[in-house]
Amino acid sequence: MFCPTCQAALIEHALLDPTLKGYRCANGDVFYTTLNAQFGGIPTANTITLPPMNDDMQILKFWLTDQRARERLPNQLAILCRRMVDIAEDNHHIAPVRSLFAFCPTCGEPLSRLDSDDVYMRGLRCSNRHELWERGNTVFYTEHGSPAQLSGDLDDDYMRTLIEFYTRDDDLIQPYVHPQLRAVLKRFAK
Repeated sequence: MFCPTCQAALIEHALLDPTLKGYRCANGDVFYTTLNAQFGGIPTANTITLPPMNDDMQILKFWLTDQRARERLPNQLAILCRRMVDIAEDNHHIAPVRSLFAFCPTCGEPLSRLDSDDVYMRGLRCSNRHELWERGNTVFYTEHGSPAQLSGDLDDDYMRTLIEFYTRDDDLIQPYVHPQLRAVLKRFAK
């Protein structure tokens, strides 16, 4: 597997969230595949009773590693929490890149735009005719005859946008974010 950003080899890399399979290249680019797609259900984090915790890292790690709590956490919010831990513990910051998916993850060849009428995804193809469909920080493709997906890690700028989103006092957002976790997000944003 090749890094879609820099073409270096991607190797498996352990991530704190057990619902993700992580990869990292020698240049520090981090990608992952999601092992538990959430289709249509509302993961209501506000239904979880937390054990007493006062440390922000303990709270973040609880939400990522406690099976019942993790099931109630939207994947996007879990990815944000994991990135917060990465920054706090390893000072691992990620700058935005112009083209997250410049190379084919299957063969490492450069990707070029594929003409398509799809308004939701951008088609990409390499010289070996591997086709990928990009939406946001994720590409969807076929690997060994099976559907596959690969996502790039959140950059620091997008993290700020997500923190603003998840800390809003909005009735639609409230069920997704436990009040204790919302407080951690607000402290991190300062």
